[in-house]
Amino acid sequence: MTDFLKKTYKIMEIQGKAIIATLESTTLQQPEALLNRQQIILTGCGDSYAVANFGRWIFLNIGIPSVCISPTEIEQIPINSDFTIIGVTASGRSRTTVKALRHAQEREAYTIALTDNPNGEIHELAHELWLTESGVTTYDIVPTAPTTTAMGYLLKIAEILGNDESISKDCKHLSKVMENAIQWAKKWGEEFSEKLIPDGTLYLISEGPNFVAADLGMMKFNEYAVMKSQTVLREEFRHHGNLPTKDNDTVMLITDSPMTDADERYIQVISETLRLNATILCTPSYLDIRTRFAQTILNTIALQYAAYHNVLKYHPEMEWFRLPNAKAFRIY
Repeated sequence: MTDFLKKTYKIMEIQGKAIIATLESTTLQQPEALLNRQQIILTGCGDSYAVANFGRWIFLNIGIPSVCISPTEIEQIPINSDFTIIGVTASGRSRTTVKALRHAQEREAYTIALTDNPNGEIHELAHELWLTESGVTTYDIVPTAPTTTAMGYLLKIAEILGNDESISKDCKHLSKVMENAIQWAKKWGEEFSEKLIPDGTLYLISEGPNFVAADLGMMKFNEYAVMKSQTVLREEFRHHGNLPTKDNDTVMLITDSPMTDADERYIQVISETLRLNATILCTPSYLDIRTRFAQTILNTIALQYAAYHNVLKYHPEMEWFRLPNAKAFRIY
């Protein structure tokens, strides 16, 4: 195993404690910056874009109008002082996210930076700093803990702002069951990775907040570059029979817990009628996690472990990303 993979695994291993630490340290300086505003815009790149989308779902759930867009799209929106822009960047140095917050600040919008780096460049452009506690010392590895801790931060913000008893209970309950949840995620991830065939494509199907878990899982598999992964909205997969599926492909349905009869029928059609390898990912009921938001965090961790064990089995000599787009495009 390479030093790159060792560092990645080390951060994955501490993320349970990191999420709890983040939940305990979350603060909100100006609640009014999220309440009664014309628009809340969340933005970020890569994993951080998925986190921004997670935040959109959480805010919509508690009645806050929100959208999620790419940082390069910010300039297409007529922003004014009645907007709040939340820039998500774990490293605090993503150029386009920094530029987006600068653009928003110049138009007198209220700006918030959700970041893991206490010394990031984005601090200078934020009226308010939301700092996660991932415990990482480098961001030059496959992202894991900075992503899930940012999701945890947003979950806690929803508890502070909203009147959702289930979210409040999950924020408290996660601390009690996190060790068991991580053990489940590790076991599930390793077992699922054994079923995958590198020559095939992994289709991750979901909707709602759990589509964020699908997106993040896709990114992990694609970053390790052992096999290709693709996300598909649940209803879209039913409509598009021309997806290039083949014998070695695997289809995963990521759904809320507990599973419904509709979930069972959906996966049955995939496995028995379409004759594709099929499986379901959902947080086990014995963990007693009530909201799809907290479940999304745990499902994301399970997919992180699955992708990691996939590369460990087929490409343990991995030293760096095969296609270093981030370096080629100079995104930092």
